[in-house]
Amino acid sequence: MKKLLWSSLLIFSYGYMITMNTLANSLPLNGKTTGQLSAEFPNYFVPAGVTFSIWGMIFLLLLIFVGISVVNTVRTGISLNEKSIYRLLSVNLFLNGTWILAWHYGYVLISFLIMLGLLISLILLHRHVYGSAFSWAGRIAVSVYLGWISVATAANFTTVLVDNNLQGSVVSQQIWASIMILVVLVLTVYMIFKVKDWFFPLVAIWACYGINLKQPSELWYSPGYIAWLAMVLLIVLYLTGLIRNTLQSR
Repeated sequence: MKKLLWSSLLIFSYGYMITMNTLANSLPLNGKTTGQLSAEFPNYFVPAGVTFSIWGMIFLLLLIFVGISVVNTVRTGISLNEKSIYRLLSVNLFLNGTWILAWHYGYVLISFLIMLGLLISLILLHRHVYGSAFSWAGRIAVSVYLGWISVATAANFTTVLVDNNLQGSVVSQQIWASIMILVVLVLTVYMIFKVKDWFFPLVAIWACYGINLKQPSELWYSPGYIAWLAMVLLIVLYLTGLIRNTLQSR
């Protein structure tokens, strides 16, 4: 009975997330797609539209993660650590779908608070997955997902500032976006050398590429230029960390 309940919870939460994200762009919800709504809050941290194609990969990785989890639960039952992982994953997927509702119906601050919940649940999920002998499918899915949600949280917070006419009140919009890029850079360096997560950095590099592609880069402190520098630095650090980890494991 417990096996069925846990399996059903994972399937339902994933189905809810996919349904809401599909409706967001197929109807679309409240008459506008997710991208069209983002365009209404212009800021220098938002990457080029092509960058958001990563969601297709995230949905696929999560589907594999959920599928493997359901099969394993039915076959062998569920451990205490797996219960914690599946509980966090279910909450996260539900928050993902609910964020769509808040965003599409104009509740920008609420959408940010939901995004914070997404980020926190993913951080906890990441710790559980990397703190145990969990499957590589789960690790890859959580790492890529966390990488993108980390960027999305910074973007969502910037949107809150824009919505309340606060961005640029203390520092310029360009400098603020550059600061956000540096925050992502520091976080990614931590993931490379401290956590030894080799998938999170790839997402950060992709996000920096997207920001460089869209944002101006005529000044040394402009978001596009800082994103380019961050991207190059992360590639070098990523390869350095990967090589060092390979040599140490021999």
